[in-house]
Amino acid sequence: MKKSFRYIICVFFLISVLSSCINYRKLITDEVVLKDGNSQTGTIIQSDSINLKVKKIDESISIITWSIIDSVKGKKLKTIWFGANFGYYNTPYFSVFRNEAIVGKQLGSQYKIGLATRGIRLYYFNLSYSPAKPYAVTKFGIGYQRYLGGSNYLKKNSFFAGSELNLMNAKFNNGSQTTLEPFTGFEKKFNEHVRLHFKFGLQFNLANKNNQTGFNLTLGIHFMKRDFKKYYETLNKEHRIYRK
Repeated sequence: MKKSFRYIICVFFLISVLSSCINYRKLITDEVVLKDGNSQTGTIIQSDSINLKVKKIDESISIITWSIIDSVKGKKLKTIWFGANFGYYNTPYFSVFRNEAIVGKQLGSQYKIGLATRGIRLYYFNLSYSPAKPYAVTKFGIGYQRYLGGSNYLKKNSFFAGSELNLMNAKFNNGSQTTLEPFTGFEKKFNEHVRLHFKFGLQFNLANKNNQTGFNLTLGIHFMKRDFKKYYETLNKEHRIYRK
């Protein structure tokens, strides 16, 4: 159990260090493309029929008239999202109760909530459950997903890869076991909020008496809270900030 928490603490420490290194990018959420070919980046804080007000990375305010603007594009594309996966799970674990290495094979599910940024990154918490025999298995952890190549979570078809670090608990065990679970898959856009995907993942047990490799094959759905297409269409055509 102590080793498991050590892994989790190390991951959170690394994430916090990386976040502080890129904290300066928090004000770069939009790009204003001008008709002369130049552009300005920052965060749009106000818009009316005449001017667009942008807060730049140095926190200064720039006022740009719409007459010289070609278009406004998203840079950060930040939104909360929810997701779920359903499919087949092959889950190796060590049963302390029986002092035996066991592989659970059963249909299962996973539920996720997290933050999407920059069009290519998903950070999330996840909870998985498989009613495997002889003992049900539950996992809780953190995950990271990145879209590959030129794909992102706005395009019609996308490929992705990522990994999860989970605490795994089998029924009657007296502590958690730690797993590292890389994955890859293909995703298809259903509408501006909903995306469907196929995912293949592996399970590697860390510091575990059962060193077998597990796997899972699942179908999933992600729901993105914000409608970026509507937001920027409204801003460019009607010169107002779309709020919903």
